[in-house]
Amino acid sequence: MVGRAIAERLKEKGITRVVFDRNGFLYHGRVRASREPPGRPGCSSKAQGKGTRQTGMRTREKIDASQLEIKDTVVSINRVTKVVKGGKNLSFSALVVVGDGHGVVGYGVGKARRCPRPSKGIEAAKKNLIRVPLKGTTVPHPVLGRFGAGRVLLKPAPEGTGIIAGGAVRAVVESAGVANVLTKSLGSANPHNVVRAAFTALEQLKDPSRVARLRGKDAEEMEARPGPRTHIMADNAKKTLKVTLLRSPIGFNKSQKATVQGMGLRKIRHTVELTDTPETRGMIHKVRHLVEVAE
Repeated sequence: MVGRAIAERLKEKGITRVVFDRNGFLYHGRVRASREPPGRPGCSSKAQGKGTRQTGMRTREKIDASQLEIKDTVVSINRVTKVVKGGKNLSFSALVVVGDGHGVVGYGVGKARRCPRPSKGIEAAKKNLIRVPLKGTTVPHPVLGRFGAGRVLLKPAPEGTGIIAGGAVRAVVESAGVANVLTKSLGSANPHNVVRAAFTALEQLKDPSRVARLRGKDAEEMEARPGPRTHIMADNAKKTLKVTLLRSPIGFNKSQKATVQGMGLRKIRHTVELTDTPETRGMIHKVRHLVEVAE
């Protein structure tokens, strides 16, 4: 009844076609916004014993690894010792990342009793391939991936930046074909959690052309649209700040010393002119007890 009423109102306004955007994937068919579990109305699934489990899983594209030139990278090898009645059983576990360097990447874990066999991990990774949308040599937009205690942040970077990443994340983005990216691991340092968090971030990336098509706009139009802070930053870029060093950074922590040196201040009463940007303001705020600022 609700769907029929909505359809009648849409027809009155001249709307005959509706496209639902479910996180970048078109959805065709019935739309069930909410429904009660089977059984008596108004009764929760716990009260009825067995309830329906609704998951928001996205259908993953099946990629044939035999048609790609796959290159593998061993991220970590762990030695596992299990204590049993007769002694100790020694085994190895290898975490492997594979990719073709053109937007296809996967990961897998292989185990062996005597020696680490990455071939098992490679075969497992080839069954877990995903396709990553790229924008030139970088990612389309910033994204944060989470898995367990691991959190990985990916941000686009201009040409020539390179890959700013640690060992586990570097293996993932290099295998995916990303050449310029800024990354930061914000959580656990466990390679398994970091790799899975990086893959979660890559799965959340959206193709700009696909999003533009869903919104009924051109990709160039969306890219050319200025952000909310573009005009503010452009005006601030014309302003300069005069920063004078009043106190010596000797006796303070290393990060504050590095900040003073990064601003170009070499000795007491030394004054430099810096462009008024959020980054400059942040550096000044960090050592505000050592410097004096004049606009």
